Amino acid sequence: QEKVHDAAKQRKILRIICSVLVAIAIWVYVDEEKTVNVKMSVNDLPVEFANEDTTLADNNLMLLSGYNTTVDLVLKGPRKVLWKLNKDEIRIVADTAGIQETGMQSLTYDVVFPNNVPQSQIQVEKASIYAINVTVGELYTKEVPIKCEVSGKIAEGYIAEEIVLDPVALVLRAQRDDLL
Repeated sequence: QEKVHDAAKQRKILRIICSVLVAIAIWVYVDEEKTVNVKMSVNDLPVEFANEDTTLADNNLMLLSGYNTTVDLVLKGPRKVLWKLNKDEIRIVADTAGIQETGMQSLTYDVVFPNNVPQSQIQVEKASIYAINVTVGELYTKEVPIKCEVSGKIAEGYIAEEIVLDPVALVLRAQRDDLL
């Protein structure tokens, strides 16, 4: 009777092992083939402003506020794709190229994912804000000449060439009050 009991115990262990293997196989199949979408929250993503130093500055405009704006996102996509995401590599980019005048402006933004993540498989299901509000002011420019003063004497037996400055002036850009 002890042999029968041992055989039953071995069959029971074999059934448990088979059940676990089948469960794992089903889980892998569903995860890979059926692409179950899951959600992931990403908080406090800082907003970057594109074309601020180029197009906006060329229009003699500058951002006065909006730099501290952050966005919280709820992303939806396949588990294996979302696992690849690193929060520090997700970027929120607002383009300032369309701004033509001073005052309060509202900018849309793009969510930029790292290159190793297929962007087509990830959806932004929810965002804490959908537009970035900024204040735009006039950008003033002032050219400041650079002067060089040489102190000391040339050591005996040496000659010094004349100093050449490059650039000869700095171009400062800021609000009017800051430049004054």
